[in-house]
Amino acid sequence: MIQATGKGETFVIATGLPVSHRSKAAAMTWYKFAVQYVDARWAQLGGNSR
Repeated sequence: MIQATGKGETFVIATGLPVSHRSKAAAMTWYKFAVQYVDARWAQLGGNSR
């Protein structure tokens, strides 16, 4: 964290951690993941399986 302060990185107020330490998984919500999954699979499914 001292290095992040030295580089001038911004910090997340809620967690107190630098932005570079934020989890990549938190960038996508479950809803957005589900929509992307359905969009990718929809064309492959047969009409009776929808």
